[in-house]
Amino acid sequence: MNQDARKRYFELSKDYVLRPEEKHLLAAADLGRELLLAGTLPEEIGELHEESLTALARELPGLALCGVTRRISLPLMELLMAYGLFFREQFIACRRAEKKIAQSLQETQRLLEETVNTLAAVTELRDPYTAGHQKRTAGLACAIAVEMSLSEEQVRGMHVSALVHDIGKISVPAEILSKPGKLTEIEFTLIKTHVQVGFDTLKTINFPWPVAKIVLGHHERMNASGYPQGLSGAEILLESRILAVADVVEAMASHRPYRPSHGIDKALQEIEKNREVLYDSDVVAACLKLFVERNFQFR
Repeated sequence: MNQDARKRYFELSKDYVLRPEEKHLLAAADLGRELLLAGTLPEEIGELHEESLTALARELPGLALCGVTRRISLPLMELLMAYGLFFREQFIACRRAEKKIAQSLQETQRLLEETVNTLAAVTELRDPYTAGHQKRTAGLACAIAVEMSLSEEQVRGMHVSALVHDIGKISVPAEILSKPGKLTEIEFTLIKTHVQVGFDTLKTINFPWPVAKIVLGHHERMNASGYPQGLSGAEILLESRILAVADVVEAMASHRPYRPSHGIDKALQEIEKNREVLYDSDVVAACLKLFVERNFQFR
């Protein structure tokens, strides 16, 4: 707080002690507004009040003899109340704004959840295996994210991304998705387009997380052998690297129309064998720890 403000506060205090008039209270309220907008802390105002009380007792010894505490401190308290009135108004306004923001965030969260659930439902209509896969992959991906100490917001983004990571398969013919035999090269090429279609679908939704980019990168690999962009290492979003591992483990451990389940042991062997080559080493370590030490199970 600058010296000019201190001087003005003292002069206001002195004037009001000698001649209690409404104009001094209004001036105190104006000063309070000015100090508030300047970022002055309440603790500084308390110190200023104590300084003014001491200075007035020193400058007006006649009042001190008559009982300085009562004659000086009561008017100063009235000044502080005038000063604090603006603080109170701002506090109430801020609380109301915070309440509205909280309500708005809750509504936004609800709409986002409905959007994600709708997208997942659309995928399920096309391919029941994919829908169950997305839910189970989301559970594992979030568990890995927590194990790696990602922030709460990152985990939320991870959950949403995993729930819709195969949404692009709506563009793939249903007979290919449920084909019992081995896919031809052309069919596999069509399957691979689902990440770009998913990205194009999700990028139009204003998620608070990079959902579209996470989905786009979940088939990239650490050695640049993945698709669609051939990214490598740190070029791939961490969330995409997590999703890649969770996706592979769940897919191998589950039954598919074209093959029986490989089992969780084979799935874990796959990521262990290809850690640092195809999969992020830290992500693999977190995933293995979940199954070996924490007894993680798909639900």
